[in-house]
Amino acid sequence: MQNNHSSKHSNLNNLDRHKKPAIFIDRDGTIIEYVAYLNKLENLVLYPFSYEAIAMINRSDYLGIVVTNQPVVAMNLCDINMVEKMHNKMESLLKQHGCYLDHIFFCPHHPDKRHLSNNEYFDNVKLEEEENLIYNKECECRKPAIGMIEKAKSIYNIDMDNSWIIGDTTRDIQTGINAGIKTALVRTGKAGTDNRYKVTPDFVFDNLKEAVNFIINCS
Repeated sequence: MQNNHSSKHSNLNNLDRHKKPAIFIDRDGTIIEYVAYLNKLENLVLYPFSYEAIAMINRSDYLGIVVTNQPVVAMNLCDINMVEKMHNKMESLLKQHGCYLDHIFFCPHHPDKRHLSNNEYFDNVKLEEEENLIYNKECECRKPAIGMIEKAKSIYNIDMDNSWIIGDTTRDIQTGINAGIKTALVRTGKAGTDNRYKVTPDFVFDNLKEAVNFIINCS
């Protein structure tokens, strides 16, 4: 059963290479400006500090891997193709600044039927069509489950003992805890105010660049 979707920067088989640590990075509110249920290409904007943050990862021994929940697919706010277009735009912008992501994993699933009364959704998100039932299900990849991280580990032979996750929500921190890796919360995006999980990050930073700089310099 397919549990996640991904867009690859490289098709290299890394299983025969020495283990490398990874910095797993949330997308919305961490690399790009937070937009509730982003589903339009023109609304995707990278934080200015993200370019140097990713470049620092590229110059280090770490892999830079995005792990992001994209329930907009299950909610029928956009399709898989649009999510991939947004990731292509993000990678193109990074390339223009001389940096890149090693891999982008995303989960298109959402387990619940959508109701406007559900606190997880915003009142300004209107949906005329039913959810995409193909993706409206429980899965092993939706954070805080660790399916995307496990997939990355199997592809890249990742040194989990020295790996990190950076994100702007308690969901990201819970994901790191579940995966047994170190966690860093950033004060951009939701800045941990989602309050979905009672967790404490290992470290808190103002933004992605500060988090990456600390991780690389303390390794």
